[in-house]
Amino acid sequence: GSAFQKHAVSMVNTWNLAKQETALSEGFNAIIGLGVQLNHWKSIASPWLNWMNENAADFATQIRSDYSEQLMKMLRNGLLNVAIVNEPQRNPDIVITEYETDQLVMVSTQPRVAEKTAVAGYVYVDWGDSFRAAHSAAYPDSPTHQMTVGLASVGLNHILEQGGSGYFLKRDVSDYITDKKLFYVDHAAQFGLTTYLAYFAELSDTPAVQTALKGLQQIKRA
Repeated sequence: GSAFQKHAVSMVNTWNLAKQETALSEGFNAIIGLGVQLNHWKSIASPWLNWMNENAADFATQIRSDYSEQLMKMLRNGLLNVAIVNEPQRNPDIVITEYETDQLVMVSTQPRVAEKTAVAGYVYVDWGDSFRAAHSAAYPDSPTHQMTVGLASVGLNHILEQGGSGYFLKRDVSDYITDKKLFYVDHAAQFGLTTYLAYFAELSDTPAVQTALKGLQQIKRA
């Protein structure tokens, strides 16, 4: 029954972690596996790795980047200690806590005002279910998008090279705004995008999880 399934999951997680740690080179106490949603690599993964190198050099680190669904699967299979996702899948054995909320803003390579209908060069970045719903509510008359991408970096590079507009994390476009390579689209709706921490409750007190979480809190914006 459910009690056996929970026990089986616990055994699998313990076994996977044990396999990793028995393969450790001398000088490392444990391996920390962190999963980061693809569109947050720049803002989370890089700063966290720097923090780990400076403050927890006795831990080996493994970072995997994927969509939320795949990261949750890796977590359940014991391949990750902690995952950062936009759309967590609820599980009674997994702790889900809010990490931070970013702002999604519409930017354009040319100054312009938001339109209710299609605009040439608009790149639709698929930020997930909640964004899709909010975008549809804000722009109910918007037709099928000519270009849709799942990776924000692909969409951003495209409009910087070819011209256009789209929704991106405010923190990722701030330098381009300062340099006047991008402009905020006047009167465009803004959306919040929340990231969540996910980890197994029974492993929450392990050094690997505690160290990973400490680093993530340290790099988080005030």
